[in-house]
Amino acid sequence: MLFRSFRELVEKGGIRSWIQDKHLEIESPHDIDRISEELRDRILDLEVPSELQEEILAGYDRLAQRAGKPVPVAVRSSAVGEDSDFSFAGQFLSVLNVRREDLAGAYLRVAASLYSTEAMYYRFLHTIPGESAQMAVGCIGMVDAAASGVVFSRDPNRPDSGKVLIHAIKGLGVMLVDGRTSPEVIQVSRDPLGAEVVRSPSSQKSRIVLAGGSGVEEKDLQPGEAGQPCISDDQAVQLAGWALQLEAHFGSTQDVEWALDHE
Repeated sequence: MLFRSFRELVEKGGIRSWIQDKHLEIESPHDIDRISEELRDRILDLEVPSELQEEILAGYDRLAQRAGKPVPVAVRSSAVGEDSDFSFAGQFLSVLNVRREDLAGAYLRVAASLYSTEAMYYRFLHTIPGESAQMAVGCIGMVDAAASGVVFSRDPNRPDSGKVLIHAIKGLGVMLVDGRTSPEVIQVSRDPLGAEVVRSPSSQKSRIVLAGGSGVEEKDLQPGEAGQPCISDDQAVQLAGWALQLEAHFGSTQDVEWALDHE
């Protein structure tokens, strides 16, 4: 069911066989740039089937009703095999701060990223059949983040250190994910929880925030903000506690994305 929408998109758009034929043209990595562009352009030219558009909008309306107001959403990839033994991290598109009227276009952009140059190179390298790839797309309500980051229930570089590791930046987590800035690094003792909180400041000079209409924008930090803590000690201890609860529940070390809103 998760991938029915993608199959419907390419079948009603009349390009399912064409996609398969295009993959047969890939004889070496040198062919991938051209074919990737052709595949993405063709998908972006499709019309989202009316029934699928109605389902997307109905899902958004349910989300907005639960929230009690219109909700900005992140439209994100969930491709076949994305979180399997193979890692497609950073190869597919996420569209941030999407409004209701822009959902269909954002859906097409994420679906088209199934054939990003990076993803196609990766499938070619690992002999994953590209013509069988499919893309499910998730729409997730966004937090207007004052700070965000990742918490590791154990420091991945020193798992026996007895520390929870938190990476934090100001604003949305985009700059952390794409490596444009280094985070504030916070270590919290696991036992007893929070007995020691040690910080290394960030070199962050700007933040990504929700733009007024849609999308995101980059803004410079105000004088005096650079190098200041992203979250308080109490908030760091709370994050560490949640990470330990998740580790206990799943029975293995966890790394968890988090965001803190302005309230």
